[in-house]
Parts: sequence; structure tokens; C-alpha cells
Amino acid sequence: MSLVIGRVVMYFEKDNYLSCKPICLIWTWTFDLSIPRKVLVS
Repeated sequence: MSLVIGRVVMYFEKDNYLSCKPICLIWTWTFDLSIPRKVLVS
């Protein structure tokens, strides 16, 4: 789970570091927490 979140956060930061702010981090966290098991199962 932490690896997935870390990778997603890193990707978002590299993709849109200036545009991405706390909102992006919250969105990624919510998305990961929303379906953490589904991602792991897949």
C-alpha cells in the first residue's frame, strides 16, 4: 500500500509539481484508500 501511494505521489509530483499541491496528495490518498485491496488483488 505504501509503495503504491509513494509511486502515485511521485508520479503526480513529477508530472505536475507546480499545478499539483496538497489537493493532489489528498486525492491520491483518497483514491488509494478508497480501493487499496482492489489494487492489491489486481
